[in-house]
Amino acid sequence: MLKMTVGNLSPRAREPELRELFAQHGTVRGLQMATNLFTGACLGMVCVEMDDAEAQVAITALNGSTYLGQTLRIREQPPRPPRITEQPAH
Repeated sequence: MLKMTVGNLSPRAREPELRELFAQHGTVRGLQMATNLFTGACLGMVCVEMDDAEAQVAITALNGSTYLGQTLRIREQPPRPPRITEQPAH
């Protein structure tokens, strides 16, 4: 599973349309849009999760393309380090 950060989105961007845009290149496993708490408008960024190979295809196809008058900037998110769940003994 690969997570991508998509930046430079228009405030007019909406989650269903973005999901459909990425779904043209594979199965979207998750999509989280940063939105204004009061207006619901897009704050210019969304995180998309897709299987690795499909995500690479989407990045190649969509990075630098124009969507709603804005040039999309897509990059892979580095994997998060594992969380430490054990508490040290005192």
